[in-house]
Amino acid sequence: MRIAYITRSDFGAMGEAAILNYVNIVSKKHKVLVVEHPRGESIVSPKPKGVQFVSPPKGRLDDQLLFLYKTLSEFKPDIVHLIQSPHCFDYILHIQHLIPNSRWIIDFRSPHVGPLDSPILKKFSSLQFLVHAIFTHSMPSLKTNIKWRFKRAYHVPPGVNISSIKQSERNNFLPKKFIYIGSLAKTRKVDLLIEWFAHFRKNSTIEAELHVYGTGNTADELKKVVKDKSLDGFIKFYGSLPQMELWKLIANYDAGLAYVPLESFSSAPSLKSIEYIAAKLPVFTSKTPGHIDFSKQYNVKFHYFENNKDSFNNEISAFCSKPVNEKELTANHKNIQCLDWEYIVENKVEKIYNKLSPK
Repeated sequence: MRIAYITRSDFGAMGEAAILNYVNIVSKKHKVLVVEHPRGESIVSPKPKGVQFVSPPKGRLDDQLLFLYKTLSEFKPDIVHLIQSPHCFDYILHIQHLIPNSRWIIDFRSPHVGPLDSPILKKFSSLQFLVHAIFTHSMPSLKTNIKWRFKRAYHVPPGVNISSIKQSERNNFLPKKFIYIGSLAKTRKVDLLIEWFAHFRKNSTIEAELHVYGTGNTADELKKVVKDKSLDGFIKFYGSLPQMELWKLIANYDAGLAYVPLESFSSAPSLKSIEYIAAKLPVFTSKTPGHIDFSKQYNVKFHYFENNKDSFNNEISAFCSKPVNEKELTANHKNIQCLDWEYIVENKVEKIYNKLSPK
């Protein structure tokens, strides 16, 4: 089978775990082409060998469409797997009928961020009638992109590379050293998390630390606030690290902090909450619909806080005052085995490819 993937940003960038693992696993058995859209993001995972990578020209949409048409015509894909992006509707509308032997999948990996009257939502609504299949990481999240859906969608959950993540071997200790992994983009509102953690530290005798891994357009601003307010003794920034290196580091922490802003990202679980579980860390997390649904679906234990300063202060104080429950961590780890990326791709993604493939 020949599969073409069309990304929305740099291949291997933070936040693009699904496309990364689709390609890494599928390319072991099939011919794979990746059309990536570089935006200069920090790369945390390398490109696999044996996979063809191309990038459309920047600028005019017409030039991008022509490039994409020529590239796909030459590659002759059985499946075109397209990640949700600002141009995904245009790509399918203008190119799909020119390559009639391919089956097209639109994959929604993020909730809609922006006004509810955004023109892109009308395009997403129409898009469902043009593709052969819809994938999503979360059904509630998909609803923010396609309010009225008339076509079946396949749930392809966020996964983890369980065998690659080092597991913590500590038990029966009081958690004090927290790790937060995620984008520092403005839409993620990490400034609130910094404010809440600083408030907790200044009003507590618990000598907790928060170590932040990630980059984004507010990174410099956040670092300046931490330095100017003399918070750098217990809040530290480490930027982006290669994924394999980061997966080894997680186990050195006492707990994972899975903060998610309510406004735009609350409908789906945070990927890093699953990676914390894979490392056998307790997870201290925002009480969002996405985390609550995930907890129920996979029977994992989260320690919740409401997204406000008082709740964060009260809940983290209580969380840090109780020894970590080893049985809870073991049970969590056992219950996410079905979220290993190898399992997801082989038992969900590839089965759908085979079903759709014209050959």
